[in-house]
Amino acid sequence: MQKTARFSATYLLVALLFSTAAAPASAQSHPEYIPLGGGVKAVLYRPDSNPSPHVGVIIIHRTANYLQHQGCTQLSQRGFMVLCMNSRFDNNEALVDWELIALDVKRGVDYLRNTQHTNKVIFFGHSGGGPTTTFYQAVAEAGPSYCQGANKLTECDNSNNAYNGLTPADGLVLVDAHPGNTVNALRAINPAVSNENRPDLLQNKLDPIPRTVITPPVTRTIRRTFKRPTPGRKPSDTMTGLIALSISASKLNRANGSIQTMMTLPLGAAVARRPAEGRERICS
Repeated sequence: MQKTARFSATYLLVALLFSTAAAPASAQSHPEYIPLGGGVKAVLYRPDSNPSPHVGVIIIHRTANYLQHQGCTQLSQRGFMVLCMNSRFDNNEALVDWELIALDVKRGVDYLRNTQHTNKVIFFGHSGGGPTTTFYQAVAEAGPSYCQGANKLTECDNSNNAYNGLTPADGLVLVDAHPGNTVNALRAINPAVSNENRPDLLQNKLDPIPRTVITPPVTRTIRRTFKRPTPGRKPSDTMTGLIALSISASKLNRANGSIQTMMTLPLGAAVARRPAEGRERICS
């Protein structure tokens, strides 16, 4: 772990230094599609001036299409070989079998090591790519025991030794990464909701959100102003108006002892009417 951490910090610093350069170190003009098998897809980005760099970067997400992630071109323009990958579950969250993700990442690591013969492999974990790459790294460093045992809700199936001997990456760069869907879902649970069919009936003692909110009246004039700006009106004028309206509502809320700053804005979204109160609100 110490080696990984040191290498991660070093290459993160190097990447930042390169990214602040006035011009790219080298161009990248010929990405190559690489089918890695098992439903795993990849696109290889090589720097034109250095087609055989010794450092390879892997960019992958659990389900998102990262074949054209911004990092693919940005890092390759700065001299790195970049393998941008899609897992077998691309664009289909419902099919995700999480433990198999590590085997998809393995295909990319093996390709860079054995086919491209890179000396170092770095993971670039953006958003859901964070848990994707760190899960692989944990299994590679600790072995299959990391994803097995009585304390796991689901276990990796290592009956064919697929999780044995995974090659660890040499470094990790985590960019706006989250801790995983399970943690995100847990954090999103409102303890005040006792009946999922009636989420509007809350237990006040457990409600983490103040409910004293003043909603400015949404008149036809306001809706017309923001949805159909008058000729010559700039988009920035609309945003300035929204900001002013938000600040006004925030001040009113604070004056009434509420720290809640969420409010209704008359944007061009779907509008629903609450029968009991007869007021309009934005619902999408």
